[in-house]
Parts: sequence; structure tokens; C-alpha cells
Amino acid sequence: ENLFLPVDAELVPALLDDEAEGLTRNRGLVFLPGPKVLEFDPRRWLDPADWLTAVRLPQARWQAWPKVAPLAERIEEIVLERPEEDPEPELEPGGAPETGDDPLRPPDAGTGAKLLGGAAFGAGVGMAWLGKQLGIKGMAQLGAKWLGDATARVPRLSEAVIGRQAASLRTLLQEFREGNVDRALRHALPLGGAGSTRGMGQDLGSQLPVHGTSFSLRDLLDTPIVRGSGGGIWYGHDDIVAELSREYRKAAEEATRQGDYRRAAYIYAKLLRDYRSSVNALVRGRFHHEAAILLLARLNDPAGAAREFEAAGEFDRAIQLYREQGLHESAGALFRRIGDETAALAEYERAADCLVQKGDHLAAGELLVRSVGRTDLALPLFLLGWSKRPQGNFLPCLLRSAQLCAEAGDVKGLGTLISEGDEFFEPVGRDTQAADFYNAIARLAQDTVWAPAAREELRDRALQGLARKLRQRAKTYPSVETVLAGVLQTSSVWPANVVNDATVAVAGLRKAAELPRRKALAPPEPGARVRVWSGVVSAVCAADATGEIYLGLRSGVVVSYQPSHHRVTELGTGALPVVSLATNAEGSCVVALRADGSGLGVLSRYSRQPDASYRLEYETDSADLYGPWLTSIVTWGAQPIFGMWNGQWLSFLERDSFVTLGSLGARDDKHPMTAAILATTSDATNLSVYTCDSLGWRLIGYPSRSERVLRQAWRPGLRADQALQSLALSTWPATGDESLIVVGTTADGTLFRSRLKDREAFSTTPLTITPHVPESGFLAGCVLDETAFVGVSPSKILWFHAERKGYLFDTTDLAIPSAIACFPSQSTREVIVVCRDGYIMRVPFPVAL
Repeated sequence: ENLFLPVDAELVPALLDDEAEGLTRNRGLVFLPGPKVLEFDPRRWLDPADWLTAVRLPQARWQAWPKVAPLAERIEEIVLERPEEDPEPELEPGGAPETGDDPLRPPDAGTGAKLLGGAAFGAGVGMAWLGKQLGIKGMAQLGAKWLGDATARVPRLSEAVIGRQAASLRTLLQEFREGNVDRALRHALPLGGAGSTRGMGQDLGSQLPVHGTSFSLRDLLDTPIVRGSGGGIWYGHDDIVAELSREYRKAAEEATRQGDYRRAAYIYAKLLRDYRSSVNALVRGRFHHEAAILLLARLNDPAGAAREFEAAGEFDRAIQLYREQGLHESAGALFRRIGDETAALAEYERAADCLVQKGDHLAAGELLVRSVGRTDLALPLFLLGWSKRPQGNFLPCLLRSAQLCAEAGDVKGLGTLISEGDEFFEPVGRDTQAADFYNAIARLAQDTVWAPAAREELRDRALQGLARKLRQRAKTYPSVETVLAGVLQTSSVWPANVVNDATVAVAGLRKAAELPRRKALAPPEPGARVRVWSGVVSAVCAADATGEIYLGLRSGVVVSYQPSHHRVTELGTGALPVVSLATNAEGSCVVALRADGSGLGVLSRYSRQPDASYRLEYETDSADLYGPWLTSIVTWGAQPIFGMWNGQWLSFLERDSFVTLGSLGARDDKHPMTAAILATTSDATNLSVYTCDSLGWRLIGYPSRSERVLRQAWRPGLRADQALQSLALSTWPATGDESLIVVGTTADGTLFRSRLKDREAFSTTPLTITPHVPESGFLAGCVLDETAFVGVSPSKILWFHAERKGYLFDTTDLAIPSAIACFPSQSTREVIVVCRDGYIMRVPFPVAL
């Protein structure tokens, strides 16, 4: 009953009942917020007379009021007098003193040097003493110079001076420890910060400085920022200086606790050179003007100084600094607080213009709505952001524009936005963005501001837009649930009967779209052209273990060709052209990247089923794609990953979820990556990334990001007459040393073979030196095994052996001018040549191979 806590508070740790009773058995306790606890005696009651006293005040003599000077009838001028300020005092040059080789004593000197140095030292002492006694500053400085020259010639002469300095410092430290803080602060030696002694000479005096006792801003700004009173350095007392630094901080903290913030600021700034702590102390004491001057003069923080000038009521200086730093929003807020709405609006508009120049139209419009409530000024900014589609934050700008039009009852403006959205979201892809937009329109239609006819029209247009996306998704997604997922939002947007109707319609579309996706071709004749699919091939890849080849077409279709069964299987289709394909060695998973050059694309994953067909398992939209391509799928640790280049970064994505696990950037903006090969060690623990750009090949270890330039003279590239959108390099893992053999062609049709290794790279001689290379160059090339590779030219096929002199060991006279890629089929002992028009040619290996 004698334990009192604030309302809704509890002790930590909590007390049991008997503990609480024992705690207050002989006393009562009152816990206040924070660390303070009051104690009282519950057995002793206090009468009012015990704590209330009435003291009779002494009677003062009566006197008349003093005469007051009459007020001026007209004010001519108001002058604010402030102490003189110098916000830009000269700061210390900084530096570090040179020391001798002996860490305990200065180095010794020769006999002659000792004699000359001793004479100069004695003369310097006498000259310095005489100049001090006569008050001749030049003479004292000359004596100090002679002393400095003598100690420089004979360093051990400084031991006498250092001993006197140490005694003075110990005396100062003793004053602090005995509690004579005021006396100690009056003679405290300022301590320099890091680098504050650079370029300064040694102070040979031992007299401590004398400081004034009153706080002065000029005193803080004009303080010399080195140890000692004579503008020099006191050497050899680092342990004592560290102790003094701790005592200074104790004194500053104690002054802060007692509310003497100016003394605390004085200690932090003048003695410790800790100007940030000095500013904090001044702010706590509400000395905002002085804090602002320190922020400008010592910390170069104009934004912080502006805030302190504002707190001090110096609005003109604060606004000027805000404008100079581009903080127009802060300047606008200050104008509003002082009641100048016109100037505030102008500053907010300048802040919005700055955001527009950075491309953030959404933030610019939101600033005007939030700060001044001017939706009429914000709407044009949102519309401008929507006009930048598909760049920037176009979708939030579209949603905010629609919302503002709805709030204003602008039927015509909202209808225009819906028409523009229909046109933009019409192509395949952008499903999530389209769903967000049309569902937002449906929610806006529920507002009572609309007439019933207008509400029905808005809901119908939103439902029509969603229906278009559902029809597109029904052709590619594997189930009705995945088609509807994320498109139709139930709850308060669409009732259950609308969702049920959409489910039935999608199921009907799915059933009608179920067409045979596989076909077996007739056995091919040797050297005959076989049509795999109709259309222009824009991407290719192959599964190394099975020999299955995957073709991506400009029409958006992805198909596979199995040489062992001579069978074609359709994986899926889309409205965007296929720009790159990736698969693993077994061909169990294929990733397709579709893009149209606008920066937007679709990333799809297909998985092989037990009946050898393929099923779309996952798909997502991608943005900011410029010149994108994919690497092959490898296993890193326990996760299958692949790389995707988006024009700026090579990201490592998890195969199943497309979650980004890491990324690598290009060397710079002028040299983007054109190709990359992912390789892992036999235990799949280390990832090596071989990348190539216009400067050459380099090897990057991940995640260590160690980088090494490889000795490679060739740059893989696409020929101008090919339709491929990404490179098709052929690789073969060499046995024994975990190296990688790479075969590819350059943009001018040169064929190269290289052996890449973690620590070094070996490159074969370019094949252009052989007389067998055709004048038109090579169209494609691939690795056959560890020593053999093949090159396809427009007029013939050349077979090479890396260990034979001159490389060439056989030729097949077969003209394939439309070839774009070739892959080995080890099971059928053939090379499969892919043509740009969807045909393939099966060329048998030479007998000698």
C-alpha cells in the first residue's frame, strides 16, 4: 500500500507480492518517470504547519514611480546590435611532428653539433627571457627560433623543455582531480584534433594559457587549434593529454547536467575541438544563433545552420540558406509558419520543379497536394509522369490522376485516362499493372459523386479491360486459378457472381486452346533441310547432356527439337519476341525472356513433364530491360540459378522463383557486358563468372567479387546479317583441370577457340591465319569434344582439331547461307545447324572424328 507507480506503468523486473511488501515494510516509495525515486515515512504524518510557512515580508519605503521617457511619435529605424561575428576564421594547417629513431629518448648528435647546439640553446633561452621581460615580442620570437634550431640540431636538448611541460600538465590534471574545476578550466590547455599539428613548430614554453571566464562566440571561433599557449605543440605527453581529455569531457557533461550549456559548449569547442557536441549543447540551451554560427564556421553544415537560424527567429538568414542548399520545401514550410502563403507556394513549386527534373513526377505532385492542397497544380505533374510511360513511376501517376479526376467529378478527363490505359495495356504482358489500374477504376466507380449511368459505364470499361488480360493469360497459364490470380479482386470490388462468370469463361478458353503441342517429323534425309517451325528464329540454346535444341521466334513461340527422336514440341507462346533462352544440362527446365525494345518484358519458366511435354510453371513481368540476355542454368550450392543482363546489371536469379540472389555491374556505362558464362567447381561451392565486353574478357569470383583480366584477344559478337538477339556461345568442360573450352564467332565472322581457367586463360591462334577460312567468314561454330570443334560458313562446313598442325582436318561441302547457330548431337553423331527461317540441317560427323 506504500508503493506508488505512475498510472499504466510497471517495474522492470516485476516484483512478487512478498518482494513488494518487503521493499516497503519500513518506508514508502514513490517511483517517478525515469530513474528518480522518492522515499517517505508512512508512520509520520505531516501537518500543514510542517511544510507550510508564512514569512512576513519586510516593509519597503514608499517612493514615487520613476519618470519614464516619453515614447517617440514615429519610429525611424530599428537596429539589432549583435556581437561582431567572423564565420570564417583561419583553421589550423594540421600535420604530425617528426620523431627520432629511439622511442624513449631523442637521437643523440656529434660532439661538434653538441657544442654549437648548446651555445645556440643558451643564447635562445636568454634572448627569449629578455624579450619577455622587456615586452618585446620580436625578441622573444627570435629567442624561440634559436631554441627551435638548437633542439633541431641536438634533439636531446629538448628533454629539459619537455620535463617542464610535463610538470605543468600534471599540475593541471591534479587541479581537475581535486575538484578545482573553475581554476583548472581557466588554465586548461586546448587539445588539437586528429591532424591538427600538421605544419606547426614545437612550443618550447611550459606556461599554461590563461582563458577568460565568460562565454564568447568570437573566443570559440578565434581559438588557436593546437596544443600550447604559444601557437606550437607540446610533445611527449600523450598519456597525460589523454587523461586531460577525459577530465575535459567530465567537466562538459557535468555542466550539461547542471544546465550550464554555454560552459559545456565552451569546453567542447575551445578545449576539445568537438564542435558537433558544442553545437548540441548550445541547442539544448536554446542558444540557436550561436549554434548556427558554429555550424557554418566549423562544421560546414548550411542546412543545419538554417534550421538553427529559424529557431532563433532569424528567418531571412534561414530562408537564404535554405534556398542556397536547394531546400525549397523547408523554405516553403518556414514561409507558411510566418504567414506568407504566396512566398510559400512559390517555394513549394520550386521544390516540385526540382523533383520533376529528377524524373520523380509522383513525388512532385504529392508535395503540392500535401503541402498546400493544390490538386489543380498537382494533376498536370501526374499527367506528365503518365506521359513518360513506360519510364519512371508512370503507373502511380496514372492512378493518382484518375483519383483526382474522380474527386473533381471530371467524367471526360477520367474517360480519356481509361482510353489511354486501354491502349497501353493492350499488348501481352503488364498483367499486374493492368489489374491494378482497372481494379482502381472499379473502386472509383463506387463513389457516390457519380450518377448511376456514369458508375455503370466506369465499371463496364474496367471489366472489359480485365477481360482482355484474362483472354491473353488463358493462352499461356497452366490452370484457371493462375489465370484469375491477381487479376480479379473480390471482396468490395467485384461480387462473387462476376468472379464465377469469369471462371467459367476462362475454363472454356482453356479447353478450346488445348491443341496438340507435339509433332513427330518424318525421318530426315542426309543433308536435307527440315522445317521445325514457321517464323524467324531470334534466340537459341541447347541442353548439353541430351542434345535437345530450343528455338525462340519473333512471334513469341518457344519450341524444342529432339534430334534423337526427330520430334518438335511447343513449350509456349507470347505476344512479345523471344530475345534469349536458357536451360540446364539435362533440359528439364527452360527459361524464356521476351521483350519488345521498350524496356518491358516477360520472364517465363517451362518445366518438362513425364510425358516429355513442357508446362508453364511461373511467369513474371520485368522492367528496365535494354539489350537483355540470359546465361545458362547452373547449380550453385544447393540452388539452381541463372544470370540475366538487363542493360546495366548482371543479376543472379533463383531458377524457380526468379528471386535475385546478387548482381554484378559493368566496368562502366561505355562498356556494357555482351556475354557471360557461369561456371562452378565440381562440388558446386564456388561460382566463377566469365564476362566479356568491348574491353575484353575478365573473370569475377562471386560473392568475393575478386576480379582478374584474362588474356583473350577476341570479342564474341553478332553478325549484322543475323536475326539473333543474343549470343550463342558453345562450351565444353575440360577434364582434369576444371577449365572451360569456349568456341564462338566475332561480329566480323572470325572463329575462335579458347580454354578458360580460374587462374589463367589460354587462347588459340585465330583461325584467320589458315588458308582454309572462307572470305565471307563464319556464321556459327560449336565444340564437339575436348579437342575438336566445327565452323559453319555460308558455302561449306570446316572441321578442326586443336592438337593438329593448322587445325583443319576435314571439310563438308554444304552451303547453308542462312545458318545462325550450330550444336553437337552426340547421340546421333551429327551437328545440328539452325537457320534463321526455322529450318535445321543435320550434318554427320566426319569419319575421322
